[in-house]
Amino acid sequence: MLFLISLVFNNLITFGIKKRFNTDYKTLHSLSILLNSSMISTCCYLFNNQMIQQATLNTAFQYSKGFLINDLIILPFFTSRNEYILKLIHHFISLYAINYSLYRYPLFISTLFFSEIVNYPLEFRSLSKNNIFRNTCAVVLYVLFSYTRVIKPFYLIYYDNYWNILYIQDKI
Repeated sequence: MLFLISLVFNNLITFGIKKRFNTDYKTLHSLSILLNSSMISTCCYLFNNQMIQQATLNTAFQYSKGFLINDLIILPFFTSRNEYILKLIHHFISLYAINYSLYRYPLFISTLFFSEIVNYPLEFRSLSKNNIFRNTCAVVLYVLFSYTRVIKPFYLIYYDNYWNILYIQDKI
């Protein structure tokens, strides 16, 4: 049910506000991304620090599923074919992780989705007209990306040489 509400809400942000306030699609899409990233990164941080239960995290991911589906519906109208294909792959991987891996590896998946925090400087950079601010956002973007999407996930993965098995640590 929350998934459908989220789908309608994100569609309203994308199209309803555009008609009402005559705003360009890129700005509204950035706001929608920022809203989704705020919710997911906050909930993942709280879950990883044992401040919320997995049920609350699952609720946040239902909202995110609505965002992802809405994004897949509207992107063909506003992006190039190559960009749409990349987003399609990215969103299907995200939907797979939410639907099938979240219940099996909640800590690992929430650690990966915490990397949505990277979208803050990315979207602020695209919304900004100030070059100094844009350059600062670029530096923050690269640092956050390196830490949350490259370095941090490897702390939860280890390889057992004796048994030749790759483990995903999922205990807090």
